[in-house]
Amino acid sequence: MTFLENIVPKMTFSDFKITFFAIFQFSNHQNRLFLVFYTIFLTLLFSQNGFSQIDTIGNPRENMIEDVLNNGDDRELDILLFTDQLNGLRENPINLNKATLQELNELSLLNATQINSFLQYRALAGDLLNVYELQAIPGFDVPTIKAILPYIKLNGDLDDNNLSIAEMWRKSNTQIIARWERNLPAAFGYTNFKYYGSRDAQYLRYKRSFGNKLSVGFTAEKDAGEPYIDIPRRIYGADFYSFHAFAKNVTKHIKAVAIGDFAASFGQGLILFQDFAPSKSAFVMDVRRMKPTLRAFTSVNEINFMRGLGATIQLNKNLESTVFGSIRKRDATLGDEDALPDDLPIETGENFFSNLQTSGLHRTAAEISNRNKITNTTIGANIVYQKNTLHLAFNALYNQFDDPIIRTNTNNLYTKYLFAGKNLLNLSADYAYTYRNIQAFGEIAYSDNNSLSTMNSVLFTLDKRVSFSAVHRHFPRNFWVLQSNPYAESTTTNNENGLYTGLELLPTNFLKISAYTDFWSYPWLRSGVDAPSKGKEYLIKATVWKKRKVETYLQYRFKQKDSNSPDNQLVAMPRHQWRWQLNYTVSPSLDLRSRAEWNKTTTDKGTTSRGFMVYQDVILKSKTIPLSSTARIAYFDTDDFDSRIYTYENDLLNNYSAPAFANKGIRYYLNLRYNIGKHVTIEGRVAQTVYQNLDVIGSGNEEIQGNRKTEVKGQIRFSF
Repeated sequence: MTFLENIVPKMTFSDFKITFFAIFQFSNHQNRLFLVFYTIFLTLLFSQNGFSQIDTIGNPRENMIEDVLNNGDDRELDILLFTDQLNGLRENPINLNKATLQELNELSLLNATQINSFLQYRALAGDLLNVYELQAIPGFDVPTIKAILPYIKLNGDLDDNNLSIAEMWRKSNTQIIARWERNLPAAFGYTNFKYYGSRDAQYLRYKRSFGNKLSVGFTAEKDAGEPYIDIPRRIYGADFYSFHAFAKNVTKHIKAVAIGDFAASFGQGLILFQDFAPSKSAFVMDVRRMKPTLRAFTSVNEINFMRGLGATIQLNKNLESTVFGSIRKRDATLGDEDALPDDLPIETGENFFSNLQTSGLHRTAAEISNRNKITNTTIGANIVYQKNTLHLAFNALYNQFDDPIIRTNTNNLYTKYLFAGKNLLNLSADYAYTYRNIQAFGEIAYSDNNSLSTMNSVLFTLDKRVSFSAVHRHFPRNFWVLQSNPYAESTTTNNENGLYTGLELLPTNFLKISAYTDFWSYPWLRSGVDAPSKGKEYLIKATVWKKRKVETYLQYRFKQKDSNSPDNQLVAMPRHQWRWQLNYTVSPSLDLRSRAEWNKTTTDKGTTSRGFMVYQDVILKSKTIPLSSTARIAYFDTDDFDSRIYTYENDLLNNYSAPAFANKGIRYYLNLRYNIGKHVTIEGRVAQTVYQNLDVIGSGNEEIQGNRKTEVKGQIRFSF
């Protein structure tokens, strides 16, 4: 019996009592009511006859997302774009026997080493006859295969790459999603009318798509606190609108066309990357950025996208080129002329801005005053040569603002080398080459203030059980860039030098050990760090699994960065994190997940801050009724915000939640999904956090009186 075959043990009510016993001890009487209700709910479901395969609710890479967040990484992770891409592949899976290198890259669940191993295996052994063959490919462990199964197939009636636009349109699926959410009780910003809008967050989307090859859609979103209609401020309807039309393989020579909103990426992200791009995590071989130049934009990220036109043209068998243009309004803080230094060449009365705003929120008078103040014009182009395993590309990106950006706060020396002006030209060249089990790739980038940044990396497999990765980066302090997202400690391609190494071992068929080290330095000052500084980081993770039934892992991470102390001295701030998790598949209908996490942090004051969290997840779906559910109860206890803990939470489809927990309390949530026939799905979510040591939650406009915060969400989805 292989790990892909079902193992369906019987489950009794006593099993539920054992599962919940430990976490039950942390709860007070009111929280126990939630557990009693959910336990009864589970029992009723399991009293039915038979089950169906579980409908995965959540993200196959949720551990990666948590690693990035708990690492203190402040990069913008477009998780919604990533999950939407996976949903498209669920509707129209990739045919592994026909899949190209680009299609495997777009799956986002395989690293470069795994893709290379798969292509070599397919070239040698021919088409796969059964998914069980994946077990024979180096690098394809049990968790990886389980993650990709919903998004792959081995055959099809037609080669999807040869379908015309009309054929894809006829075969496409239409989806309409309407979502509403509200937090209770009302925060200070609503009770004192600091926020101009209601507490309701609302979302509406129409999308017609054929996998990830054709997509036409429209999205409208209003965040909580944003007004629908505000005539004096010229705000009408939803705060954010997005429209896109995207198609791949339009003709033999037109490989992709994007109209409206789209995402664009070059190389390793040194000058441009607008796709899902996490940094350091226990996925130690996922260090290479591998995304198409153009992709449909289906997210609600109000900052990181293009708005205009783009196309990719196949010039010949080995050569393709992409050209795109974008014109869009950006939020910005307009400059104060009185704050300008005397030596800046700007005429009296000339407009300028000092900062680009990236929150995407327009709730208060100050936030609304910054809305759409600057026009950003972007033009990009590249030419790519691909032959066998050799990839060479030359990229150009030009940004222009209608008013200049001028850094007015000259007291903060860390801004001295940041971009200033109206126009910025970036050029880069990226490369990749694979020789047997060795892959080398990287990028060198130029900014028009005559500065160069570079990143060079290598991946190689020593044998089927040992893989190694290394990334070296050199980002000068004066490199100017606006839309970068490299694999590095920082989120931008400047003021960092470092070396990352990763190691992945598969000593047995049921054990994987992942580890990495990273050492870096900052040649210049940073915000909150008034001198050149350095940092280091280590991680080791051991994962054990038993077929499809049990998976458990233990992970340790150490990270240390320099920071300012209260007496303006540079001090090291070490942080230790330990995590243990157990995933147990009781039956094809029921998954249980248990976790315990600890951390210890030395603060800038020299004190020690500690944090702890434990939670229990239940994920199930009944065969006899079209109802699926996920639930969690968690207990957390941290000394302060320095020892906060992030966790990924299952949420409504096309939505996600990854909150940070600090102080002491209980967190629980319940998600329900009910299918009405084949075309209508209704979802609901209730989540509540109860603090045991607070009488006031949050601060400023987000301050809530009391010790409870509740989130309520509802969603209806039409698919046809």
